Amino acid sequence: MKLLALVLSLFTAQIATAHEPVKIAADFEITSSMLRYLGGDFVEVTTIMPVNSSAHQFSLKASAAKAIQNADYIFRIGGTVLPGLEDIVAKMAPDTPVLVLADLPGARLLHRRDFDHLHHDHDEHENEFPFDSHIWMSLHNANLWADTATNMLIDHAPNQTNEFNTRLSAFKATLATLETRAKALQEKSKGKRYIATHDAFQYIEDVIGLELSGMLTDVESLQIGPRELSRLKAQLKKEAVACILIEPYEARALGAQIASEFNIKAFEIDPTGAQGITPSGDYLQTLTHAFNVFEQCLTQ
Repeated sequence: MKLLALVLSLFTAQIATAHEPVKIAADFEITSSMLRYLGGDFVEVTTIMPVNSSAHQFSLKASAAKAIQNADYIFRIGGTVLPGLEDIVAKMAPDTPVLVLADLPGARLLHRRDFDHLHHDHDEHENEFPFDSHIWMSLHNANLWADTATNMLIDHAPNQTNEFNTRLSAFKATLATLETRAKALQEKSKGKRYIATHDAFQYIEDVIGLELSGMLTDVESLQIGPRELSRLKAQLKKEAVACILIEPYEARALGAQIASEFNIKAFEIDPTGAQGITPSGDYLQTLTHAFNVFEQCLTQ
């Protein structure tokens, strides 16, 4: 009887361990939503940066600090997203595996753009991440990240391999649909340009061929000054643009003013998915919405 009781006790413990979710701390909701999609009930994901917060600056809450300390894995976008998080993780969880999208072999990285009105203070930023940090907007990177995350989950819970691969296939099917739409947009985008309140969509431009004509904020996400604005307006008088994309946190009022003054189609869009997306921050919905907006922009 004692032996039977011991066997049953060990069996129960194995079942509990097998179903114990993988604890993950992720930098912001885009990352978290992908992990929940891929891992389902087998992951417990805590988002470090609250929804509707700036991706370029944040303060660590006690709940996020606890999640970092207790995590089995930590996921970050990398680059200039959440500056300081790398040092925080190194101090609080030095032995926890960290997956950084920007550091993955084969990641698609496009250089940060330097428009004429962005040359100020160049020396101060020469040692910063030289690439555009909105790398989650790349379909190539989304595929790469999903593959890497799934492999990590399989290594952690090999008995759930079929479940994880099924979820991965569904995730990538949506990305494949967006890739097909991107190819269809390449013809429509020939010779067309657009402007934006913030340079967040270069990775989508990269696959559809549309060109950015100008921005209403600089590399520090600060609204451009009178001289730069005058230069942009003079440019808009000479060349037509298909639309202006307005982000909720970046020069929103100025974007609406430009759209009205030059009779330009305007679309509100949030690359973090915090606004205009249901559920808020959903990765696939954010990508899909972005392609919807570009399709509307290019439709006469």
